[in-house]
Amino acid sequence: MSFWYGEGRPGWLGPISYEYPSYLTGELPGDYGFDIAGLGKDPDTLQKYFNFEILHARWAMLASIGALIPEILDLLGAVHFVEPVWWRVGYSKLKGDTLDYLGIQGLHLAGSQGVLVIAICQALLMVKPE
Repeated sequence: MSFWYGEGRPGWLGPISYEYPSYLTGELPGDYGFDIAGLGKDPDTLQKYFNFEILHARWAMLASIGALIPEILDLLGAVHFVEPVWWRVGYSKLKGDTLDYLGIQGLHLAGSQGVLVIAICQALLMVKPE
């Protein structure tokens, strides 16, 4: 058994004594006894939250790849993007600039509507996977 699992695992307050919830036994990764709202009391709900956390972690890993690949391709000179840096793309959209999607002339993401259309599309596309 690993140091990070089970009864002897480190708690979220470290060496400070605290009455950890009895339903958090250290069986799940990242279970350090922090549940002040009592969201994990029901085992079925706790499993549902665990599955959601795995899903969100996978989306975050995909997002990091999507942020890094355009920058790397632009640095290597393989593909030239108008704006390869992910945070500057969002900044440009907030300023109202129109960027060509994937650097293709005339292909605009959300046109001049900006961030509102992107947020609506994101919400609609993510309802089913979530």
